[in-house]
Amino acid sequence: MAANGVKTIGFIGYADPYGELWLKAMQGAADAKGIKVTAVERYQRNDTSVTGQALKLLAANPDAVLVAGSGTPAVLPQSTLVERGYKGKFYQTHGIANRDFLRVGGKNVEAPSSRSA
Repeated sequence: MAANGVKTIGFIGYADPYGELWLKAMQGAADAKGIKVTAVERYQRNDTSVTGQALKLLAANPDAVLVAGSGTPAVLPQSTLVERGYKGKFYQTHGIANRDFLRVGGKNVEAPSSRSA
């Protein structure tokens, strides 16, 4: 993140031990690189909306957002942020490495240069 110019980061992750583990790891790594955590939001694996959390992340205006989720439920935060105009960088955990994540997320989980306006 530091090598990519990220100075501030927002976090949205599962409200469970998986999310907590990633939050602690991210905070430690961010602190070590001088990256400021501007917002921390949580969601449940079975949530159908994260609009409230996304709006709080947008208000914090981080350079990047780390989504600590897995599988297709990890699509929701990134999709919601993209749909609401977030233009920053996204980082995801290894838990999204599957075809279903890409299938469900479509253009909203592709690289910014691939997203349609």
